Amino acid sequence: MTDSQTAGDDRDAAGAADPALEAITQEWLRQAVGEAAATASLTTSVAPSTIERFTPTERVYHWVQAIPYLVCLLTGGGMLLWADGLHAEAREAAAAVHRWAGGALLVGVAIVVAFGRRAELFENARIACTWRREDLLWLLVYPLEELGLDVHAPPTGKFNPGQKLNLLGQLLLIPVFGVSGVFMWLTHGALLAWYAHVAAFCVAAPLVSGHLYLALVHRTTRKGLPGAFGGRVPRDWATEHYPLWVKEQDAEERRQAVERRVHQAVREHFEHEHEHEAPA
Repeated sequence: MTDSQTAGDDRDAAGAADPALEAITQEWLRQAVGEAAATASLTTSVAPSTIERFTPTERVYHWVQAIPYLVCLLTGGGMLLWADGLHAEAREAAAAVHRWAGGALLVGVAIVVAFGRRAELFENARIACTWRREDLLWLLVYPLEELGLDVHAPPTGKFNPGQKLNLLGQLLLIPVFGVSGVFMWLTHGALLAWYAHVAAFCVAAPLVSGHLYLALVHRTTRKGLPGAFGGRVPRDWATEHYPLWVKEQDAEERRQAVERRVHQAVREHFEHEHEHEAPA
């Protein structure tokens, strides 16, 4: 029998021979968890005035796709709507900017997905693809609420249904733009790809226009714009617009606080025991 097996048998025998020690340890851990939970509740009772809305990975992803996406829409829309009125040089310049912006969009998204925190991006995609009955009700009621009627849209999580539609648009349209754009670039006269590209533009244009209006102009929703730059937004604003998400964040913060307190209590307990067991 090896020394490691002998030591393991000794530890098993010691544990089986002293059930009272196990009971005392479990009781101490129960008390430590209870005290940690109470202490954490006291320390988190005063919430900060802001809350983190978007992480660094989410913000970088937003901007690396938002800027070239908008450039592509502007240049592509210009070439589509004013094709006959543009000079050859202007059209060629717009086409060059359009192609480079499209390439930057695809490369930028790929880099963030490859080197960023993919779990955060995948979680946002999961939320966008998860729909409840309350989401459909929100789409019906929210416009009426904005018109001043005495109705109230259901509470939402991290993204309201309008934002979910915008996210779904990104998830579906960017691949369509990318594949059809590359095909048009490499194949002269690719009519089917051109139709797909134009159809995607007709869907993307109203989605982006609505997003820009709510983010920059609308009186109540534009208060969330700082979240796209620094990540944090006013807590009272987030509680009003995303109450379910704020509750989730607060619950997670309390859980982490309890976990930290328990780890600290366990460490202090064993340090105290080690000091008493140390030889004089």
